[in-house]
Amino acid sequence: TKVVRFLRARNAIQDVKIGASHVQEIAMRTLVDLCMGRLKVEPDLLLCDRADCDFCTASKEQLKGWKPGY
Repeated sequence: TKVVRFLRARNAIQDVKIGASHVQEIAMRTLVDLCMGRLKVEPDLLLCDRADCDFCTASKEQLKGWKPGY
């Protein structure tokens, strides 16, 4: 997803192994700080880009006019 790519680009996510499982780990404060800052310039950060996703498509429509480019 966009948010995972954004966080990985900032080296905020670590891949760790817990038992037999591989998981992604991020500090909650880091997650909140990075995402809140980014949402100000990319308000659709948490929405998917799938054309068949009614929720995300409708949410993006609501963003139009909120900020230039939306």
